[in-house]
Amino acid sequence: MRRIPILMILMLISAMPLVAQNQLYGKYQNYRDVRYVCITQTMLQAMEAEQPDVRIDGRSLSPIRSKIKNILIIRSANKRGREQMEDDLKTLLKDKSYELMMEQNNEGKRLCMLFRKGKTDNEFVLLQSDDKEAIFIVLTGRFTAAEINKIF
Repeated sequence: MRRIPILMILMLISAMPLVAQNQLYGKYQNYRDVRYVCITQTMLQAMEAEQPDVRIDGRSLSPIRSKIKNILIIRSANKRGREQMEDDLKTLLKDKSYELMMEQNNEGKRLCMLFRKGKTDNEFVLLQSDDKEAIFIVLTGRFTAAEINKIF
């Protein structure tokens, strides 16, 4: 029964080695006006019977679900949090281990997707931001950039 509220939180929030994920999780977990959720592979497996289709931002992760080790979602609706998330994205963009998959800035709405190929696990980082909120989504696992591209 506890699984259903966690799924609802994931869906509402969504309306690295673990480099970015660990850095971001540790950094934002104590921010007062930032919401975050970290879902591990264990939880994804436990939810599978009740919730076979996990969606983030309306997109199904079913094709790579078994390959995901962690999902981290960080959301901030205050200016300080949004600015910090933009600064963290700039830091990741400078990191040569991350490849820019896509970047878009359209009328103040920004979307940026990065991919990092690791020795064992890969990492996908997505930042969506506008003047009202910013959302980081970080997926870690054994998926490929091509698999991510098909989803996002």
